[in-house]
Amino acid sequence: MKTYSPKRVLLVDSREKTRIVRAVALRGQKVEVDTAASLTEALIFWRTGKYNLVLLTPRETVQQSVEFFRMIKQEKPGQQVAFLMGAPAYLSFTIPADFD
Repeated sequence: MKTYSPKRVLLVDSREKTRIVRAVALRGQKVEVDTAASLTEALIFWRTGKYNLVLLTPRETVQQSVEFFRMIKQEKPGQQVAFLMGAPAYLSFTIPADFD
């Protein structure tokens, strides 16, 4: 009998609000999520080798995020990586004006 191995995601987002919202949404889909507030923190988590997917939100550090992406792909070419762009508006029809 094949056992189910849950997906494990590393979510990198410097903005606490969107990091929390995205992590909660993923966990609601039974995905194991670790979160990092910086690329430095993300590298520490990523080096454990336990992630099926790395989700990056570049924000104001686009060039550093691209360099991080390239480093990951060089060290582990098969690593799945995706860039998240914009606020997680898919969770609500309206975003509060003070949402940053």
